[in-house]
Amino acid sequence: MATHSEAPALETRRFTADEILQGTLDNARNELRRSLVKLGFSGIAGGITMGLTALGVSSIRAFVGDGGWRDLVAYLAELDHFIATEIKPIEQADDNIRFFDHRREWARTDFDNGGLP
Repeated sequence: MATHSEAPALETRRFTADEILQGTLDNARNELRRSLVKLGFSGIAGGITMGLTALGVSSIRAFVGDGGWRDLVAYLAELDHFIATEIKPIEQADDNIRFFDHRREWARTDFDNGGLP
């Protein structure tokens, strides 16, 4: 079974504020090294994404109407509660995190067999 050699390690600790700031500054410096064409393309892609997000929100509002918003928000809150109370404990039990961690996809994907697990 072929595996990806650059699979990221599982990170289980929280970053400090200084580490987050340093990471942000490093990313900003890397962005400034890009060409104007690449930065322009990223800006256009970001604008399109924001426009499509607004279109998606407008579509849902049109679909559910004024009164449906409350139902939608209540359903999403119920879904979040289910994930927090039912799924998260299963994820944290034993060694189950390996089934939920998307970063381990490279390690358990057989690229020679059409990408099957």
